[in-house]
Amino acid sequence: MSNVVVLMTWNLERWRACMPWLDRAFEVFWRIAIILLPWQTRWFQEGPVLGGYPWEGGRVSMYVSWVPIIATVIFGYLRRGAWHAPVPGGHRGGSTPSTPTRIVLILVIASIFVSVYRPATIQWWVEVLLLASFVWTLVREVHRDDLMRWIVYAIIPHALLGVMQHLTQMVVGSKWLGMASQNPLTPGVSIVEAASRRWLRAYGGFPHPNILGGWLVLGIGSVLSLGRAGLKPAPTCLISGLFAGCLVLTFSRSAWLALAALMFVMTIAVFRSNQVGVR
Repeated sequence: MSNVVVLMTWNLERWRACMPWLDRAFEVFWRIAIILLPWQTRWFQEGPVLGGYPWEGGRVSMYVSWVPIIATVIFGYLRRGAWHAPVPGGHRGGSTPSTPTRIVLILVIASIFVSVYRPATIQWWVEVLLLASFVWTLVREVHRDDLMRWIVYAIIPHALLGVMQHLTQMVVGSKWLGMASQNPLTPGVSIVEAASRRWLRAYGGFPHPNILGGWLVLGIGSVLSLGRAGLKPAPTCLISGLFAGCLVLTFSRSAWLALAALMFVMTIAVFRSNQVGVR
């Protein structure tokens, strides 16, 4: 019994010695993951053709952003000490899957088994579970203000790209950035028609303007929250103005409605906080 205790103590000391390295690795990888997440750079294999066009959902894809996302999840799990040796006489937490985990596993396996095209179902589940794990890790391990700050950093290049695309009325494709070329004169490209002219909607680095609009709303909310938390007024006005201007150029009505809802909620929150401060 004494040998077991000595061995477990030795393993625990080794674990503690690794903690600074795990912390540094986690801090680096989660930031890289946030910066790369909006970009669509990937390796993919074509799937079935539907209606004469490639079926996006049937493509087997591996995104570059998955590498830092997986590293973030692993290092976040390790740094919390989830693999510590069990206490003598105690039960090792997490060794048995919980009921929600079992339900998810059953749902995943069942949906893959009954799927008409299994590669598409597997691809969807990989993306959902990977992103869910990433979000859960960030919520547990990263401070809210730090996360919002790096979300803003990640969106700035796309907002600048969106403004440039509107000015040039062209999206220049790049395989390294995962961007397809978009010409407003080409049928199928997202445009707005006005005065007998086709105006290109801003894409940024995304496959559709509505996706850029959603990210811009997230960015505006993050900037305003950081402004309340102490970000200087000049950067707050400059960045929020850039995001709002690019949001107009997306011509995304759903994103505009989302921004209106966000402003309504934030206004109520500010009003309530001021009321509490007065009391």
